[in-house]
Amino acid sequence: MNISPYNSPNKKTKSRGSDMKIKSILSTLFVFTFLISCGSNEPVSTNNQMPDWYMVPPNDTEEFFYAAGEGQSSRQGTALRSAQQNATQEMAAKLEQKVSALQKSFEEEVQSGNNANYAATFSNASEILINNTLNGVTRDRADCEQMSAEAAGGNVTNRCFVLVRMPVGQARDALANALSKDEELYTKFKSSKAFEELQERLHELE
Repeated sequence: MNISPYNSPNKKTKSRGSDMKIKSILSTLFVFTFLISCGSNEPVSTNNQMPDWYMVPPNDTEEFFYAAGEGQSSRQGTALRSAQQNATQEMAAKLEQKVSALQKSFEEEVQSGNNANYAATFSNASEILINNTLNGVTRDRADCEQMSAEAAGGNVTNRCFVLVRMPVGQARDALANALSKDEELYTKFKSSKAFEELQERLHELE
């Protein structure tokens, strides 16, 4: 009995073997691609520990302000965005505090009586500063972890930490520009110690 080469058992065996090899290669590529895509996100750990830079954020420098935030969610991406938003809010609070310190320094030095109440001007400058310069906030670093069910209170969830930074020069320019809208105040402000602090020690004010 002649067996057609097209129906050869060896041919079918080779064909099945070839298909299995292709499937194996595709599976390997899929797993490899999946691992790469996961690796492109923020690192994930399961040690339920907070990063040192979150527990004690870096000190402000002459170049950058720093602020940290935390976020939690069942989705890592959502937790990361939440952490970014919270860090940004921390930055806003820091800027308000620095403007308040400048205002206090200026008013103590000027002491011009009730007619020189510049609180409203400083308050407006603080608002302008925050609205304008928070666009300059960038992420310095981030870390995410998958919390254990016990640590998450029964639900496995994701927790992310973000450290943001903002250029000191950008904040300084925005604040000076906002204060300059009140000519009387700004004329006195430029000859005060507070102006010197704005120019040279803004990162140290608390």
